[in-house]
Amino acid sequence: MKIKLLILTSLIVGLEALLVSFSNACLAKAYFASQSEMLKNSQIIAVVDIKKVEKVEAAGLSRSYSQKATADVEQTLKGSPSKQIMIYGGEDFICAQCLLKPGKNLVFLNQDNNLLIGSNWHLSVRPIENGQLEWYAGEHYSPQKPTKLEDVLKSIKAGLPKPVKLSPPLAALNNADTVDDGATGEAAEPSQAWQAYRAILPVAAQHKSELEYIVAMGKPGGRIYAAMLLHHAAKQADQKASQNASKKISEKSVSVSADQTKDALQTLSTCNGSVVYRSGCKGFPTGIREIANKLSGEGKFMNLKLE
Repeated sequence: MKIKLLILTSLIVGLEALLVSFSNACLAKAYFASQSEMLKNSQIIAVVDIKKVEKVEAAGLSRSYSQKATADVEQTLKGSPSKQIMIYGGEDFICAQCLLKPGKNLVFLNQDNNLLIGSNWHLSVRPIENGQLEWYAGEHYSPQKPTKLEDVLKSIKAGLPKPVKLSPPLAALNNADTVDDGATGEAAEPSQAWQAYRAILPVAAQHKSELEYIVAMGKPGGRIYAAMLLHHAAKQADQKASQNASKKISEKSVSVSADQTKDALQTLSTCNGSVVYRSGCKGFPTGIREIANKLSGEGKFMNLKLE
C-alpha cells in the first residue's frame, strides 16, 4: 500500500512539474504588450456585447482560429468599427489564446488579413462584470487588478493622442490602408498614399507631432509610412545638429531624435496586425511587425526602403 502511495505521489509531483514547465514555456513565447503598447497597437478599442460564439475553422496570416463571436459595438474609443463586428478567437497557440464568451467586454483588436483578432493575446478581451474588469495595476501586464469600467475608459482616453488637424498629404497617409513602394505597374501613376509620403519626406521634421499621431492612430499603411518619415526626420535632425555643432547649439534644441524614431519602429515591431503590401500590380497581406522589423534592422522591406 505504501509503495502504491509513493508511486502515485511521484506521478502527481511529476505531472505538476510538467504542467508548470509547459506553462512557463508557453508564456516565454507569448509577448504580452504593456498598457501603452496595447493602446497604440490596437486598431480598434471598444466596449462590445458578444451575442453569440460559434465554432469555426478560420486561418489568418500566421494563426488559425476556432471561435467566431458576433458582437454589437456599444462604445468606440479607437478606430471605426461597424455597429456589429465578428471577432475571432481560440487561437491555435493555446497558452494565451482569446477565449470568447457571450457578455459585455472591453476589446482590443487588430486585423489579421480579413479577420478581427485580439491585439494582445488573452488580455485583448476583458469581461465586464458588475461594472468592473481586470486591468493593469501599472504599465506592464502583470499584476492586474479589478477596476471600475469608467476609470478604465478614462485612463484609455487619456492614453490616446488627442485629434490633430492634418494637411491633405498627411490626411492621405493617415487613411492609407495599404503600404506601396512606388512601383506603378500598369497604373498611370503611383498611389495617392505614396505620393503623399514623397511630398512629406523633405519636410518630415516639421511634422513630428502629426506623424506621431498617425503612428498611434492611423490605418495600417499610414502607420508604417509615418514611422518611416519619423526615421527620415531624425536623420534631418542629426544633420542639423552636426551643422550647428560649431555654433555650440545643444542637441536638445533639435525637435526630433533618433530615439523617438526607434520607439516608433519598435512599437510597430510588436503589432500583430496586418497590412497589404503593394508593388505595382501585385499586393499581398503582410504582418506589420514583419515590415517594421525589416525596416528597423536592415533599412528595407522588399522594395520599400528607409531614406
